[in-house]
Amino acid sequence: MNAIADMAAIDGVSNFRDFGGLKLRDGASVAARRLFRSANPARITPEGAAQLAHLGIATIVDLRGVAERTKALADFGDAPIAIRATPIEPKTSVKLRAMLAEPGIQAAQIRDLMIDSYRGYVNGAAPAFGAAFHAILAETDGPVLVHCTAGKDRTGFVVAVLQAALGVSRDAILADYLATNRHWDRASAAGHVPMESDAVEPVLVAEADYLAAAFEEIEKRDGDALSFLHRATEGRVARPHLDALIERSA
Repeated sequence: MNAIADMAAIDGVSNFRDFGGLKLRDGASVAARRLFRSANPARITPEGAAQLAHLGIATIVDLRGVAERTKALADFGDAPIAIRATPIEPKTSVKLRAMLAEPGIQAAQIRDLMIDSYRGYVNGAAPAFGAAFHAILAETDGPVLVHCTAGKDRTGFVVAVLQAALGVSRDAILADYLATNRHWDRASAAGHVPMESDAVEPVLVAEADYLAAAFEEIEKRDGDALSFLHRATEGRVARPHLDALIERSA
């Protein structure tokens, strides 16, 4: 099963997909219908909420910062869905807006900022990401949806690290990460960044070099994704948590 091809459309939710189902190097697979990702579901319809419930999703891990959450909260109606907020503050946002307001700012400068932000995920932001990893792996035993605002950067990093720790190939991880460029409704970013700026494009894409910078930082500091998970969660996530997400053929 291919996680990208096996997508379920959720009414009112952009960039939604199953990020399980991918093959591991030993022939096993990441469990399908267990791990989902999306952009902020604030525009979800009652039909979309029912679709989430039909998939068995009872927990949503929200990676948005505190202020972000107050601006756009989803209404899931009667669907039995619990929100687990694990804030990862968008620390580059203020600098980003200031840079985009500068006359003559170039896209290359914004791209460098994006790359630096991914390196920061591995360093200063590691404890915040650790709370998210723990929530996804240790605080729920059913299908879980993880999202930030676009489902692109913070979510993309969380998904990539989990897939790497499980044993998904780097090529498959990158393909899933880059699929955001097809499935995210980037018009939804209009309230967050000045879309009229010619330099804004690096903010609106998932780019291979962004993810590569994060993995380079992990390899330099921790060695591999599992060791990074162990550090970020202060040892609260270990191999058994990941093994529970692996499906092996009989």
